[in-house]
Amino acid sequence: MHWIDWLIVAVPLLVVIIIGYRTQKYVHGVSDFLAAGRVAGRYVVAVSNGEAAMGLISLVALFEMYYKCGFAISFWSQISIPISIFLALSGYCIYRFRETRSMTIGQFFEIRYSKSFRIFAAILQAISGIVNYAIFPAVGARFLIYFCDLPLSVNIGGWIFPMFALVMLCFLSLAVLIVWFGGQITIMVTDCVQGILSYPMYVIVVICILITFSWSSEMAPTLLDRSAGTSMLNPYDIAKLRDFNLFYVFVGIFSSIINRMSWSGTQGYNAAAATPHEQKMGGVLGTWRSGFSIMMYIMLAIAAYTYLNNAHFAKGAQRVRSDLAIKAMADVAGEKKHSAVRSEIKEYISTEKVSSALKSRLKKENFKLLTPAQEASPDYAKEKRTQLRRMTQAALRSEDKSKAQIYGTIFGQMLVPLSIKEMLPIGVTGVFCAIMIFL
Repeated sequence: MHWIDWLIVAVPLLVVIIIGYRTQKYVHGVSDFLAAGRVAGRYVVAVSNGEAAMGLISLVALFEMYYKCGFAISFWSQISIPISIFLALSGYCIYRFRETRSMTIGQFFEIRYSKSFRIFAAILQAISGIVNYAIFPAVGARFLIYFCDLPLSVNIGGWIFPMFALVMLCFLSLAVLIVWFGGQITIMVTDCVQGILSYPMYVIVVICILITFSWSSEMAPTLLDRSAGTSMLNPYDIAKLRDFNLFYVFVGIFSSIINRMSWSGTQGYNAAAATPHEQKMGGVLGTWRSGFSIMMYIMLAIAAYTYLNNAHFAKGAQRVRSDLAIKAMADVAGEKKHSAVRSEIKEYISTEKVSSALKSRLKKENFKLLTPAQEASPDYAKEKRTQLRRMTQAALRSEDKSKAQIYGTIFGQMLVPLSIKEMLPIGVTGVFCAIMIFL
């Protein structure tokens, strides 16, 4: 990233940390630390709770989902909106929980059931939290490494440290620091400030997308160029979608009902509002607010799909795939025993010629390369765009099947972020990166 982008990232982050530090003076007791003193209004709850509920790993998942399914799956996802609004307007779980005057779910479990059940639930939550924090910061760290083009390792005083571990350490340390400053008061205030700062950032990113891409000549034709049963625009033509389909949508709706107010990431907000009514109205406003932010994320995913699959952006798309293939290969297969396959793939990317060693690997995996005639044919355009990923994965599979699977996962997760970095101009890239760090 350019130094202007880094400056745009640093300034709002510094503002949030300073504000978080200054909130320490408002913490006077346990209720302040755990439930923000129960003084929050509906607008603070709406903005801060919405910001806390949306994580970077959720955004990476959204990017991958809408890149594969487009607006078709988005249509069915809207089913959850009236359900969410109904649950919020009815005060489902909110009034009953506030009647107990509990500040945490653990306290509620002890009041409602027993101390033994509270201890059991705490152990279960601790174990799941450890597993959770082995995944969430990991995806976020890899996102920043790839998006900001950070090196995979760094030399500090003669010691080689993996950048992945260092970025994860920064993520977790910053989270602990914010909580240590003042508990739920600091969390709520900093989340609210981040949410307010994000509003103009959303507008900047959306305007940039609308200026860069034309719906009629670039986006729509690209989205329509799909095989039968996998439409990205027609919600009634998605029968062949595999990873993100109607089953995925209904599982999400069921989860939002059965797990309401149970997620540990937002437990502090369940008792932070001044009254149960303010808590309810904060949830209603938060539903509308999240709709605008998610729409921006959908637009980014669709823009990335257009960038990677439209002939107008062929050179940039090829550069994204090549850079991602090289970096993901170095990330996954960094050991010396995989040096041969790494060099073979790197040579192919730079020369577009398949070496004899690489040919033997691909033959072992029954991978068939496209002939020059097939590459020139319009019927093989899609196969040509995905050939580099499939070929690299097949070459790596010839040595290590588990590494090949990890490579495919990373490639799929990081394809949209790298496309966004490539298509956004200087300045807007920093704005988008700041939003990601907030998440």
